Amino acid sequence: MNHQFTPELSIIIPLYNEEKVFRKLTERIDNMLNTLNFEVEVVLIDDGSLDQTASLIREKCLSDSKYQGILLSRNHGHQLALTAGLAHSLGSKAVMVMDGDLQDPPELVIDFYNKFKEGYDVVYAVRRNRKENIFKRIAYWSYYRLQKSVSNFAIPIDSGDFGLMSRRVVDQLVKMPEQSRYLRGMRSWVGYKQIGIEYSETADRMENLTIVSNN
Repeated sequence: MNHQFTPELSIIIPLYNEEKVFRKLTERIDNMLNTLNFEVEVVLIDDGSLDQTASLIREKCLSDSKYQGILLSRNHGHQLALTAGLAHSLGSKAVMVMDGDLQDPPELVIDFYNKFKEGYDVVYAVRRNRKENIFKRIAYWSYYRLQKSVSNFAIPIDSGDFGLMSRRVVDQLVKMPEQSRYLRGMRSWVGYKQIGIEYSETADRMENLTIVSNN
């Protein structure tokens, strides 16, 4: 990783075989970053991709100092790739987590950060609609509700990893010893002030979002 500045916010993005969307992803991130007036780093984690994703990450990091790269030795899975990103993030105030397939709109980063500045340690996203087929949507719906019924603490229904966490929450997660990590559950477990925001995959600004939970 190449660290040349101290960012206020880190954006963590695990990638696995995403060469087809990589340039579109970074183009949208760059456009979003150009609207901000504070320092941001983007940490791209290659999770053992079999395509050209790792090469594209190297290329981007060499051409833009705001981007940092982590290239894992093999495919370790989404949760451990995220954990590696969190452990290496330098964001002094907060860390944003998002997927690299563009189902998590990069343009929403600033809106989530604004909610963080209102005093929330966790701002998590709840997807309003899904592109998956009906069988996958039913599976997701059933999974989240089964999870809620067996958990001894509240994990928000229909929330994914997409979201923002304060520096102190990230530090807590990195220190936790779990080997089989489930970050959205761990994020709920640590506590602090949390808020959920419902969004559409097509949303590009907070005006299209709805606050759904306020803990």
